Amino acid sequence: MKPNYRQETEAIEAAGKLWAKSMLESALRGTLAEVSGRAFQFKDGDYQVVDYETGVSRSLELKCRGAGAILMTMEKYSVIYADPPWRYDFSPSKCRSIEENYPTMSVEEICSLPVPAADNAVLYLWATAPKLLEALAVMKAWGFEYKTHAIWDKEILGIGHWFRGQHELLLVGVKGKISPPEESLRIKSVIREKRGRHSAKPDSVREHISRWFPRALKLEIFARACYSGWSVWGNEAKDSISLPNVVLTQREDPQPDLFS
Repeated sequence: MKPNYRQETEAIEAAGKLWAKSMLESALRGTLAEVSGRAFQFKDGDYQVVDYETGVSRSLELKCRGAGAILMTMEKYSVIYADPPWRYDFSPSKCRSIEENYPTMSVEEICSLPVPAADNAVLYLWATAPKLLEALAVMKAWGFEYKTHAIWDKEILGIGHWFRGQHELLLVGVKGKISPPEESLRIKSVIREKRGRHSAKPDSVREHISRWFPRALKLEIFARACYSGWSVWGNEAKDSISLPNVVLTQREDPQPDLFS
């Protein structure tokens, strides 16, 4: 059984003190710790993440900030899953309504994110119908080439100027060379699942991606929670990684870790 120091690590992060680094070193020194489904160790003065299947270790950097201890990873991910907080040119009242649920970003801000994608990677990118062109621009800015898309049928009518929207798009882009899912695991291009809370996407999509790429390093951008087998970046996730030169304002009510 692998050692688990989740409680100690969460206590360190909650404390938000400058001595978080020394405490974490003490907790991890000479052994492995599992945090958000990832294996970490402190060895020879270096933070490392360990792949249990291959035994390969990669260096990490620990940043101590007012919000607590944050692990920064220099890893490159073969699977990127993103649900950007698109900003719309609605009336001021509608825009304020969206901002009350989550802070939005301009297309330029989303395009400029330093996404840590590997040379050979796949991107699953959510987009609404009005934001299709912007989503393709984001995909290109992040270094991916559009391949195809799936449709999420929310089974509930929404609002809209030309049509009452009932679907969203899941775009697929590829960088370098990466194989698609095995034929026996491929699903229909129309995903029918009833819409839940505001802007939340079906958990089944992430579960499918996990099955398609079980051994790949996976990163969810704009994540709302933490999931086993995934690194996450987002102001609603408790164990968010950091992206270079990007300041992430953590929400006061981050979502809990969710393990399957």
